[in-house]
Amino acid sequence: MEKIFLKNYKGFRHQIISLEQVNFLVGENSTGKTSFLKVVNLLSSAEFWYDYEFNNNEVELGYFEEIINKQTEDKFFQLGIEKKNENNENDEFRILFEFHELNSIPILKLMKVNIANFDVLINFSPKQIRYRIKQENRVEYEKWVNDFDYPNTYKVLSRPFRRGILPVYYITHLIGSEILKGNNLQKFRPSFNNEMLYSNYKWLAPIRAKAKRTYESYKIKFSPEGEHIPSILRQILSGKNSKDKAKIISALEQFGKDSNLFNKIEVRELGKKNSSPFEIIIKYEDLEIKLPNVGYGVSQSLPLIIEILSSKNTCFSIQQPEVHLHPKAQSAFGSFLFNAVKIDNNKFIIETHSDFTINRLRYKLHNSKKDIEFNSKVLFFERGSEGNTITNININKDGSYSEKVPSTYRDFFIDEELKLLEI
Repeated sequence: MEKIFLKNYKGFRHQIISLEQVNFLVGENSTGKTSFLKVVNLLSSAEFWYDYEFNNNEVELGYFEEIINKQTEDKFFQLGIEKKNENNENDEFRILFEFHELNSIPILKLMKVNIANFDVLINFSPKQIRYRIKQENRVEYEKWVNDFDYPNTYKVLSRPFRRGILPVYYITHLIGSEILKGNNLQKFRPSFNNEMLYSNYKWLAPIRAKAKRTYESYKIKFSPEGEHIPSILRQILSGKNSKDKAKIISALEQFGKDSNLFNKIEVRELGKKNSSPFEIIIKYEDLEIKLPNVGYGVSQSLPLIIEILSSKNTCFSIQQPEVHLHPKAQSAFGSFLFNAVKIDNNKFIIETHSDFTINRLRYKLHNSKKDIEFNSKVLFFERGSEGNTITNININKDGSYSEKVPSTYRDFFIDEELKLLEI
């Protein structure tokens, strides 16, 4: 389980969010779902952990005044995480960042992090980095983020530096080298990937690349819009690893059958060289149709399905995967998610308004409760006078909801159904 701490961030005044392997983000518009997905992306991006950059190729959070909560009187916002230490599963990695404003840019002013058996409070100024230490406070993360009771004595980091360019792993390495001795120092080996919320992370855009009549074979680099997916599909279908190929094709065709979107998919080569262009053919029994000529639901869902099928041990953030899918296909996506977690150990953070997808996953859990090792939940977002709040609604191993289901959550889907009945 991972935890994210938000204080004065966007519409959130003070919130801790626990994440499981499957997380459905549900709520009305402007309740913070997209803001939350963006901070997950941020905390899983190399740019942020290297130079605390709030804008990358996938998300833009903007200037300081666009990030800080509009209602707060504080002059800062805080972000933090707790996760299993990848070097020691019995230990947690905890960190808290505090950002202030300088020329409209968020500037790192304070960092709190656990290094070995110590909690370290680090202050940044234009001329130096100072830190204070104490024995690690092994309390719940909810209490840890509010604990600033440290000795008054500061130590100044002795290494030369330029403010704002020291990555987290380098700062923890320098301070760890000063406070740890002998064997303890040998055991402490910070790494760049270890700090990130999810080291294997993919952001899938809500609108995928438009289908084309022909594709070039060289577009392999990942893009959130799925422009690389046709080449990945070609590699899969022409691959020599028959076991992986058969597994992916079987899962792909099963989704096509369950969703009634297609029966089979074929890549048709337009030349004999590896560099030759190719086209994608969608098959319905005896009928063959080129990808641009089929329904939008097929061309928009295909990049999503293939990206997930070709990944293992990866966390995906997905916005409204049900867009352009009819109810049967939305339900089929719920079954697909279930298998993607169970078989390939993937994780999902999904913004959705589809109870078809959620309920199908719950149904799959109910029928397979004896074999399930992963946890799932709904994060219900609401907007109130004090800002946005998130309510955890755990999904039990038998598919039922936990006892604490707010009435507003059930009303959310009931209201949607009543609106449809008025049509």
